[in-house]
Amino acid sequence: PNAPGASASVPTSIESAPSFTGLPKPLTSRGQPAEGAASLALTPGAMFREWQLSRPIQVTSAEADLWMLTHPRTQEPAVLKLFRYGIRPKAEIQAAVRRLKYSSVVTVLATGEVDWRHFEVQEFIRCGSLAQLFPTGPAPQEGLRAVLAELARSLADVHAADIIHRDLKPANVLVRTRDPLDIVLADFRI
Repeated sequence: PNAPGASASVPTSIESAPSFTGLPKPLTSRGQPAEGAASLALTPGAMFREWQLSRPIQVTSAEADLWMLTHPRTQEPAVLKLFRYGIRPKAEIQAAVRRLKYSSVVTVLATGEVDWRHFEVQEFIRCGSLAQLFPTGPAPQEGLRAVLAELARSLADVHAADIIHRDLKPANVLVRTRDPLDIVLADFRI
């Protein structure tokens, strides 16, 4: 950090989370700490499972922190959604979302728990959100019709799976491609 030209970094809320030293590691059936128990090191360049952490994504979220990931072998990007301590996604909703069509929701590549925090690794949606597609002012009528048709299809798939999206807003409607328009739903408040 003191090297010439190094910029000071501001810790993210993840990196500044309180340390839980003194708590036991997960136990095996014999009551011994599990070998190779995962630990959470959230710094750019660190590994998270088979992905490398690139950078935190600056979002305001009450339920999770987001990080950009890169798969070292394939160079494919992904997003880590690391739920805050005490937030546990509902397993039945996660399972129902995984069964939905690729064209309706963000693909979840992996789920699990590390250091008492639940996580999802999701596909990276390159074109951003609906909030970014129409940032200010009214949307063009043709564009709005296409968005509404796509949104109706995605919501119909979600509702057919008995899921109600509890946080539908432009920031949670992601744009997979612009031409042809392909939008997907994210952040189900699960």
